[in-house]
Amino acid sequence: MSFKVLVVGAGAQGKIISTWLARWPDAAEVRLADIALDTAADHVDRLGDTGVTAHYLDASDTAAATELARDVDLVVAAVTPPFVLSLMDAALAAGVHYMDLAFGPPYELFDEQLKKDQAFRTAGLTALLCAGQSPGLTNLVASHSADELDELRSIRIRMYDSVDGSADLATWSAETLYGDFSLPPLVMQDGKVTTVPPFSNEEVFTFPPPFGPRTVVQHIHEEIPLMAHYLGHTGLQNIDLKLGAPDVAEIRTIIQAGLWSDEPVDVDGVAVAPRDLMRELLPKTSSPEEIEQFIQSGELIDSAGVLVVEIDGILESAEITHTYTVTPPNLRVAHKLIPGATHESYVTGTSAAVFAKAIGLGRVPSKGVISADTFGPDERRFVLEELATVDIRVRRSSATWLN
Repeated sequence: MSFKVLVVGAGAQGKIISTWLARWPDAAEVRLADIALDTAADHVDRLGDTGVTAHYLDASDTAAATELARDVDLVVAAVTPPFVLSLMDAALAAGVHYMDLAFGPPYELFDEQLKKDQAFRTAGLTALLCAGQSPGLTNLVASHSADELDELRSIRIRMYDSVDGSADLATWSAETLYGDFSLPPLVMQDGKVTTVPPFSNEEVFTFPPPFGPRTVVQHIHEEIPLMAHYLGHTGLQNIDLKLGAPDVAEIRTIIQAGLWSDEPVDVDGVAVAPRDLMRELLPKTSSPEEIEQFIQSGELIDSAGVLVVEIDGILESAEITHTYTVTPPNLRVAHKLIPGATHESYVTGTSAAVFAKAIGLGRVPSKGVISADTFGPDERRFVLEELATVDIRVRRSSATWLN
């Protein structure tokens, strides 16, 4: 069985997704579309003659996206969240499956996506939301525990990223990175989704080697509304996500100084919105070519990340904790696997490519608007086995109380 895919977005994630699809014989055709046609075309040239073609597309143009998706099997939205609704509509109009990697900011988009559930069900189509690493793998392991435990009680997600070198490496767009950090983080407390102040509830979390104890802070992310919606029936009472990185203090200073505000300020008689200025000054997401240059020049020595998901639950009246750990390839290994990849783009884009393969091969039978929280044993097994072949392993340990 083979399938055809339209990947919208030729940024860091779209390039990784299309690279894997190009390498897999199951993907008979891959269309890589972007408003910056040159960017998509350059990536296609790097891939060589692999059945991947470059196309111009404004992701907000639903009619144009529908036409480009007419005879594919799946639309993958590797774009910033404001475009996901138009691409969902395009997939519906074209009669094909849909998948994305994120819906926030703005996080209210999740409610709009859920409103399309019945339309996808009626059409016999799957719309898989947030299918990367986090969200994505985080939700997959939550479904694993939900199947094994009688009740879920708490989910704690902890992440850390480090960069070694002097390069101004940007693995995410400033719009997403600073937009997320400026918003009050979502948490579930006592069964209700609420918010807490940005950068709050700082803690030192002990990650596995080589990271060890690292400071993390509360952060807004898609997992909280996703898990609350899809796993709320399991007894869940508490969910939160914290992350850390060497530049979190710098980001906090910029945001608290008002430099990510849309409110114009008067500068010598000229009204300037600080956010507009920061968009111009902050580094853009590093291209594969820039990353290769950073490595060759010695400005970028390495980068690495780690993800831990702790899930508390009840099994046969006993308290139990499942701990899932994902330590993806570091930058140097990722770069060898896919030239120009960082540890972040590799694990997110590769996970997304595997999720796309699962849908393309008909391994995700559920219809409607879903997330990996809803996956059953067969879907999880396929995804996890495929991830193992591309150096993304998930380790689980369990602990129980004796008294």
